[in-house]
Amino acid sequence: MPHLVHQLSLLLYSQIPKTELMRAKNQLKSSLVMALESRSVEVEDLGRQVLVHNRKVPVSEMCDKIDEVDQKAISRVGCSYFWPRAKQESHSCLHR
Repeated sequence: MPHLVHQLSLLLYSQIPKTELMRAKNQLKSSLVMALESRSVEVEDLGRQVLVHNRKVPVSEMCDKIDEVDQKAISRVGCSYFWPRAKQESHSCLHR
């Protein structure tokens, strides 16, 4: 567990190389599309989407959301895990 926390904290203080971020996004989108090839997984996913979003979310929309992730979003999410909300606004990880 300490190793995982250390790796996550590195996301706050160091930039992810653009090629690595692009590779991770492509891998996530590929996994998403391949998982939906199974009918049972697709039905399970549909049920989850209706419960959470009250609608079916198209794969294209999910892929667009993945493409929107950038270094700033990663830092923002990382800050939310490591600092209380009151300290987040003044913390340096948000002001890069």
